[in-house]
Amino acid sequence: MKGFGDEARRVKAAWDAGSYDDAIEGVSDDVLAKLTFFGPREEIKRRIEDYASLRVCPILY
Repeated sequence: MKGFGDEARRVKAAWDAGSYDDAIEGVSDDVLAKLTFFGPREEIKRRIEDYASLRVCPILY
């Protein structure tokens, strides 16, 4: 995942310092969108179908 190095370092520094709320707040919607499925049900369904069409199987919890 490119382009999020500065953000990742800030989040890690906050976490390592025990500032868990700051670390959580430091994770942007852009990072969440790259790493997770969130949002309206239809959007999640569409993204899963996009992955499936590429024969990529995301891990779903």
